[in-house]
Amino acid sequence: GGEVTDLLHVRLVPETIEEERVRDGTSGVWVSPDERWVVLREGSSLSLLPKRALSTLSPESIVGDLGGFEVRLPTHRSGRLTFFWGPNGNAVAVGLHRADETEDVVSPPDSLAVIELSNGRLRPLPARTRVVGWAPSGPERLLLLNGDGTLLALPAGATKPDELATGILAAAIHPRGVLVQRATAEAGETPFGLLRNGGDFQALPPAFPEPARACR
Repeated sequence: GGEVTDLLHVRLVPETIEEERVRDGTSGVWVSPDERWVVLREGSSLSLLPKRALSTLSPESIVGDLGGFEVRLPTHRSGRLTFFWGPNGNAVAVGLHRADETEDVVSPPDSLAVIELSNGRLRPLPARTRVVGWAPSGPERLLLLNGDGTLLALPAGATKPDELATGILAAAIHPRGVLVQRATAEAGETPFGLLRNGGDFQALPPAFPEPARACR
């Protein structure tokens, strides 16, 4: 309306975070899909902060005072990190891979743990397990596939995974369940199907020419 308004003390926070704008020593920045949390990798630790805390973050800031918490990484590991955020935004699974691995490698991480975002509690997961994803239906739980072909489910708050199925070569999250490829022993058995919440296997008739392989 032809008038001028002076705005004092305006702080602009970029949507795309550049590492040098956060804190010295930060080697990685990740934002949760719901944009509620920001993860900073600082040396041998992870700082998990509510995204709103970025407006007051400074090199002198104490993570706990900003509503966040720190998680120490294994000091003998220096590889890349992978994050698997829970659908409800209440937890995240963090995998730490070997330093010589690339993003194209699908081998299980050397270290794997679940962090509860409500209280910062960390639960280490079994060795040699690969994260399939969070359950698409039913109670929130993390699905894992170990090197022996056993599909596991880690319910919220549990410390020991439940065994869902064995003889699984590959698994992927599907809206109706878990899409799996089984190791079939007899000719004519259908290797592909859906694994329901109760562990029941629903075979999918092959609509593809043989041979076929699962995509990982």
